[in-house]
Amino acid sequence: MIPLYARIESLLRSKILSGQYEPGEQLPTKEELAMQFGVSKITVSNALSHLQMEGLIISNRGKGTFVSEKIPMTKQYIITSGIPDIVLDAARYEVKAFDIQRVRVKETRVSKDVQTFFKLSSEDEIGWIRRIRMLKGIPIWFLENFLPVSIAQYLSKEELSEKPLLKIIKEKNGFAIGRGEMYLEAVPAESDIAKLLHCQTYDPLIHIQVYYWLPSGEPLETSNAFLRADYFKYKVDIDPKGFENI
Repeated sequence: MIPLYARIESLLRSKILSGQYEPGEQLPTKEELAMQFGVSKITVSNALSHLQMEGLIISNRGKGTFVSEKIPMTKQYIITSGIPDIVLDAARYEVKAFDIQRVRVKETRVSKDVQTFFKLSSEDEIGWIRRIRMLKGIPIWFLENFLPVSIAQYLSKEELSEKPLLKIIKEKNGFAIGRGEMYLEAVPAESDIAKLLHCQTYDPLIHIQVYYWLPSGEPLETSNAFLRADYFKYKVDIDPKGFENI
């Protein structure tokens, strides 16, 4: 069960980052928040202390609690006009790459998906890459990639911290992308991901799952991206021409 303070913290963070509470605006008092959420003042204090550590609010003794004048990061948008846009968008983030590992398919987070996509057995090995993307020092995006060991063995942690994976693969192997598929859903944060993203277990995340194939139809790479829902919105441009026949 998600602690009460974490639920309140998540809700207030969302209101601050979405602009519902503007920079410099005074928040309701602890008594008012406690009454609003039906919890104790201690629970409210715990929630506010986490937001203060993130730099989202400041406490002024005798005057109250206020939204910071300078929010560490404004809410970003994922443009979904095409998969390449998401890849190119990654260039603005600071990236921390973990060691590249070889793991058995059954040990992966989405073992059935990996096994089906690459047509492997659960005992076969696959290359596993993990990275954290940060914006202004805040970890907001966890990404894990799965690709054949024959490709993963030539990658380095240093270059993965500097360039998108597909760009590295293209430069080193000359592979071109034949096609790709992207799936998006809301999921609760698993404990290991929550720890990496500095959020609470079961907090809502945006999960983007992508598959890439070579022009020959052979599978190249699949990835799972987990984005903190309080820092992202999903944006789709609507073409008015699509309503002409309605």
